[in-house]
Amino acid sequence: MNGQPKKWKLEKTGYIADHFVQRFSYLPKELNTKGKYTYYDNGGQQWVIDYATEKEQSIFNEKTGLNREWLGDGDHFSEPRD
Repeated sequence: MNGQPKKWKLEKTGYIADHFVQRFSYLPKELNTKGKYTYYDNGGQQWVIDYATEKEQSIFNEKTGLNREWLGDGDHFSEPRD
């Protein structure tokens, strides 16, 4: 991550807890980047994580009519355990 190693431990083999995904929402602030991770849920069992600046996010939502949110906003994933 920006030349800095980042390592997160999984809780068990073959399983990724939802709070693991939430960790990505903290990286932009930690690494002082211009963009943030985005989150889009299609209403089914799938979701997409992307990365965008504020401007790119606005343009994407306007042009697609989708409501892509910032990862970490809302109540999609639980908070990581320390």
